[in-house]
Amino acid sequence: FKDYVNGQCYFGLAPNGPSAANGDCDYSGQTNQLVSKWQGSVGFNHEYGISNDLLIQTSANMFFTSEYHASAQLDPKLMQPGYAKINARIALLSQDNGWQFAILGENLTDKKVKLFAGDAPLSGSTFGAISNYNFMSRGRTITLQASMKF
Repeated sequence: FKDYVNGQCYFGLAPNGPSAANGDCDYSGQTNQLVSKWQGSVGFNHEYGISNDLLIQTSANMFFTSEYHASAQLDPKLMQPGYAKINARIALLSQDNGWQFAILGENLTDKKVKLFAGDAPLSGSTFGAISNYNFMSRGRTITLQASMKF
């Protein structure tokens, strides 16, 4: 943020900056939520003929990101460390008959990450307790897929 002087403070952070009298925190010069310094993806697709009619298709990709704030209040307890996720697919298909069988694997590293997090409502202001909530990603999933063109 270039200029963000009236941000909501996370529980335990004392109001600061020019709007401190209003109970706000100054987040000027800090990053926004869900923004990592680095992220990207890399992948490949490949086909290999095993007969006149049959093909094997393979593909894989990897998504990676550096750490980011999962919280809108930039709470350091809710930082998501950097991670990588790998997805893959292998298929056997008939070019002439239009059928295909495949197995797909998503998040093969079984990495569960914070997609979004925050202070639980009323936990700090009413009950004086530090409590957070997190929305987490799915773990590893394996899918069987069949299709037929007709």
